[in-house]
Formats: sequence, C-alpha cells, structure tokens
Amino acid sequence: MELFEKAAQSDARILRVDQLMESGADPTPDHGIGYLLTFDVGRILVLPDRKKACLALREVSNAEEVDEIQLFSLSEEEPWWRVVGQSLTRAWPGAHGEGASSSEGDPDEIRLQFRADEENPKVISLHYGDGRVHVQEKENP
Repeated sequence: MELFEKAAQSDARILRVDQLMESGADPTPDHGIGYLLTFDVGRILVLPDRKKACLALREVSNAEEVDEIQLFSLSEEEPWWRVVGQSLTRAWPGAHGEGASSSEGDPDEIRLQFRADEENPKVISLHYGDGRVHVQEKENP
C-alpha cells in the first residue's frame, strides 16, 4: 500500500499498464496473474498472494527485473485507457467495507483514484480473487 500512497503524494502520472501473461494464455484485461503499473516516478508490480489471499505489491527498480516476464500492454484497454497520462491522487485499501485486509494485514483490494475530486475522478480497483488479480472501474468515491 505504501508504494501507491507515495506515488499519490507525489502526483505521479501513470504512463503504462501491462498484464503479466501466462504461457499459452490469451490476455484477459480484467483479471490475470499480475499487473505492472508504470508511473513517471517508478514501477509497481501487483501480484496475487495465494497463501494469504491478498495482493502482493513490489517496487520494480529497473526494467531488467521484468525482462524475462511476458507482458501485454493494456494502455488501450478498459479501464486503463481512461487514466493513462493522469495523476494518481489517492490510494486506499478497500473491499467488504473500506479498509479490508487479510489476516496478515495485507490488502485484498486497493483502490486508485486518478484526477482530483473536482476533475471527474476515475477510481480503479485491483482486488484479489480466486488466486488472481481482478481489475475494474468503480463509481467515484
């Protein structure tokens, strides 16, 4: 969570979104084995943690860390095309009552708000479900 909170504090702009691809699988933009979000201040990898039934977040400090991973660009897919180039203004845990987290304290859902409240904000949810990361646009907060 801290990675997204830091990005929001610096008004980081999202530049690109990629989905991690499973060998032989077709891309499914709304759920997958992981997502790489590239901001102007860095990259955040979002993965499912099946043991804890939550999301695992990892900072990717250089491109070589993900060179071996097959990625599919989602920058022109729903809901990402709506926010590419926009600033991240808020990030918070959510789900079954805002602030939900696993028994270990890791979030099972993260909501990301792009654009300020008065600028038609877009909220995208990344949440854990059935061993995958699911993505969907939410109603404005």
